[in-house]
Amino acid sequence: MITRREFLKFSAAAGGAFYLATHGRFLGRTLAAQSPPLPGGAIPKWVDALPLLSVAGGPMETIIAGSDEIRLYMREFQASVLPTGFVLPTGAAYAGTWVWGYLGDINLLTAPRGTYIGPVI
Repeated sequence: MITRREFLKFSAAAGGAFYLATHGRFLGRTLAAQSPPLPGGAIPKWVDALPLLSVAGGPMETIIAGSDEIRLYMREFQASVLPTGFVLPTGAAYAGTWVWGYLGDINLLTAPRGTYIGPVI
């Protein structure tokens, strides 16, 4: 007959093995899909002007709600985090960084946004 202590040891070992088996593959795929490290000194600074509100012609979404209800959506989207015209160490052109943030209009997800900053209310 198996004792309670042996059962707990076996359960912990099986759980640990399962965790390593499932997350090990995920971690390997994640690391393989990442770009090479980018040193901070390689990123040119102060290339682009600060983003303006959309009511002033900039990329920052502006919501003027008045007394109406405001709907914000938490979504993953591509945003331009690095300067305009930046080329990655691999030689590829920079196409945006995937970020999570709030959006007032989910129809704005068609192209990389000019900023990752959420809407101004």
